[in-house]
Amino acid sequence: VTDFWYARLATTDCNGVSLSINEVSQTPFSIYPNPASDTISIYGGASQFDTISYQLYSITGQLVQNGIYNNDSVDVSELNSGLYLLQLYNENKLVDILKLIKE
Repeated sequence: VTDFWYARLATTDCNGVSLSINEVSQTPFSIYPNPASDTISIYGGASQFDTISYQLYSITGQLVQNGIYNNDSVDVSELNSGLYLLQLYNENKLVDILKLIKE
């Protein structure tokens, strides 16, 4: 019964990683290329912000990479193939979550 409650109603996983967002992003971002093999670029709302920080999570919720995005590319060549979630932040506020497929 406990597992059902967690899977159905929890808003964070055991590490505190958000499983959902409360509001829809007003600044749509996108990743190119997606699927990616070596590097990605982030397009869209980034031009409206001075600095965008990012956190890249595996589909199991493990933080695999983080940093600051300054309109350059993000190296994803060392990641294993699979599905990842890219969380974008402006001034420590979550602004978007994107799905990344790594080839």
